[in-house]
Amino acid sequence: MKYTLVIYLALFGSGLFAAPNIDTTAHVHDALIRAMSSRSLEMQSQTESNQNDSQSDSNNTCLWGGWISSRDSQGRCQPAFRLDVYNDPFIKSFGQTYNASMRCGAENLYRCNPTIFGKGTGRDARGFCVNLPSIDSALLMTACREAAAPSAPEHLKRMQTDAELLAQYINQAAQIALQCQQNGDSCAEFVEAISKDVKPALECHPANALFPYMSSTLSNSNMEMIDQLTGSLASEYNEHIAELLKNRNAAIEHNQSLLEQAIKQYGESDEVRRMNAKLEQNFKVHYDKYRTNIGSKRKQASVGRCLMYAKLALISGGFFSQYPSEFHAKDFGSHLTGAGFTNLMDTPGYKDITPETSPVGAVIVYEGGPSGHIEMKMPDGGYGSDHWNDVPIKDYLNRTPIGIYVKIDENVLNGLVEVPNE
Repeated sequence: MKYTLVIYLALFGSGLFAAPNIDTTAHVHDALIRAMSSRSLEMQSQTESNQNDSQSDSNNTCLWGGWISSRDSQGRCQPAFRLDVYNDPFIKSFGQTYNASMRCGAENLYRCNPTIFGKGTGRDARGFCVNLPSIDSALLMTACREAAAPSAPEHLKRMQTDAELLAQYINQAAQIALQCQQNGDSCAEFVEAISKDVKPALECHPANALFPYMSSTLSNSNMEMIDQLTGSLASEYNEHIAELLKNRNAAIEHNQSLLEQAIKQYGESDEVRRMNAKLEQNFKVHYDKYRTNIGSKRKQASVGRCLMYAKLALISGGFFSQYPSEFHAKDFGSHLTGAGFTNLMDTPGYKDITPETSPVGAVIVYEGGPSGHIEMKMPDGGYGSDHWNDVPIKDYLNRTPIGIYVKIDENVLNGLVEVPNE
């Protein structure tokens, strides 16, 4: 079966890409030439664009010779090879941009968008290079159409084996159709043509194989257009996300139930009781840097050795067999992880945990200052290290919690299920 890249036909209205059963009237040709022309897009005001598209990023897009581009402060469509255009994160989300690697290497040579026009061989292996006397979107568009004509069927076949290419093609075709509509033209024939050409490729890929390459460009405005082009791809994406979130929430609830039981057991364990008892004992003991008892102190008086007192308590609880060598409290998280502790701040379902909501026995690690800080949550609701306080250190010093650690039984960890990404 011979496949034709009808996006060329719809965009450029040429008999070189004649497709069966598609009426390529002059009106369609003229409308889509205008949609792709930077000249006509320059005349389209930003106000008109805003009325047609509620997405701010989409509002600022335009089409420059087949490339997705953006507008300048006057609303004019900029050449796609401008640094601020090809580095624009939203433009990059559509796929390959006209960056430095796409330059043809000679004056008056310009690269055609390979997602739309396909690729050739040799110098054209990254996309066709065409010679133009001046930078003109309409001339570039026509030249690219002529250069790509012989290999158009192969480009469609390539989409049948390349899910990323197909997804980007659909993304960009939808953006072209939206720009066409924003310009006040009838684009029904264009949508019909694209739909007819992508369906053979769509049959070769499960929908979820395309989703990873589409999520960053989907918006309220283009999802409806993608459905028109593909039948139901955007709707299927919404269903996929709904199912993903359902599975994600179920996994989080399962894990949280197991973790809550394990955290409670940890807080009531003999190990934590011994750790807290050592802290209580040492609140009134003054140790020097050699861990020598040199006298007494007030319970709420710090001697600037929070990590030393925390280490002694952890050893007393049996969490460490030897005195850890770390000098800075802010770097102690890796030692806790190595000893089997879990950082609840990195655990789904607990990402909003704070020192105030942390469980008894939690080891709280902070950054800030030269060495950060470390303290344990006490049974009385206070916070202990080389002293006791009724509020966490972040309430009176510039310290930020970076880890809230508890030790979870290995059997519980083995019972946790994988949480799907959103």
